[in-house]
Amino acid sequence: MTTAPPLTRDQRLDALAKANRIRSTRAAVKLKLRTMPPSMAAARVRELIEAPPDDLLAMRVEVLMRAVPKLGEGKVGKLLRRVGVSPAKTLGGLTERQREALRVELEAIGRQYRPRLLP
Repeated sequence: MTTAPPLTRDQRLDALAKANRIRSTRAAVKLKLRTMPPSMAAARVRELIEAPPDDLLAMRVEVLMRAVPKLGEGKVGKLLRRVGVSPAKTLGGLTERQREALRVELEAIGRQYRPRLLP
């Protein structure tokens, strides 16, 4: 069994900086989603699933969807099973069929939690 060659100090620092940037980006996205109304958060998640930025390609779909207000572990789990997506699937690993199925489900969630006007 071969091992990878040891990294130089600069390579380790670059990898650490990249990992920190990715963690910060993911945390910022989840925080922003949690502070949005559910219909707006669902629309934003739909956009991220259709065209994920490079820093979110390795993020699990389940983690992203659970950041939407009103969507907890149970609802997200049922939704993912219904559309045939593994909870461990990443944004970068989704097929076009899975992206389309999630888009349809997220549109329905957006309609369900749309703000209602008072009479």
